[in-house]
Amino acid sequence: MKKLCLLSLLFALTACSSDEGKKLSKIYYLGALQIDIPAGATAQIITGSKDHHVLYKYGNEKGKNYLAISQLINGYPVDFGCDVEQMVAAIFTENKNPGCNKSAYDGFKEAYKNKADVSVVASDNATIYFSKKDKSNAFVKTSAGIVHVESDWLDLKNYVSIDSTNI
Repeated sequence: MKKLCLLSLLFALTACSSDEGKKLSKIYYLGALQIDIPAGATAQIITGSKDHHVLYKYGNEKGKNYLAISQLINGYPVDFGCDVEQMVAAIFTENKNPGCNKSAYDGFKEAYKNKADVSVVASDNATIYFSKKDKSNAFVKTSAGIVHVESDWLDLKNYVSIDSTNI
């Protein structure tokens, strides 16, 4: 049964369809998020980790040109000591720490909020928190919890949208 569930997850994560006109591929992540990413990834890696990490690599330059998608889960790999959705919302909307582990909260804030170009896009059914420093990050509140999308070369504001949470 466990193998069947893992196999089903694998197929759900990798269901793609190309849009040749725009050279994009649709990625369906955990049945909660659809992202249109550039077609032509040179590698796709699914780690099988607890956070359902998926990595798309573009080109052959080591450590560059990637798109990573994962779930933000309390306790893996960091114990935030609080509800992850509340923590992300508090950091991006200038609210006070909702009772999270101070060092984890401050570290997350330093990495994704301080000295970053940030914005929040919200609708009745979805919220996306964008952060751009040396990398572009999107934290998407979905039915599967907070999904973290990161890229070192794409501006995720052009790829992750409110509409993508309605699959």
